[in-house]
Amino acid sequence: MSGLNSLIVSVLQRLPRSVVRPFALRYIAGERLEDAIKAVKYLHSMQIMGTIDVLGEDVKTREQAREAAAAYEDFF
Repeated sequence: MSGLNSLIVSVLQRLPRSVVRPFALRYIAGERLEDAIKAVKYLHSMQIMGTIDVLGEDVKTREQAREAAAAYEDFF
């Protein structure tokens, strides 16, 4: 991750959710993978294509990455 991206993530993690949430709602389907799946299924029902990206900015260890990958694969 570039220095600028690291700085942005660091700052955003320190902001209260009540400040970030109104801006994020337009771009993020939800806080859980289940929220994203529900949103994409709704879009697909309207003949609109959608994708789900689990970015993992907060993953810091290989074990966390493995757990995230396993959880993602369980849904599909």
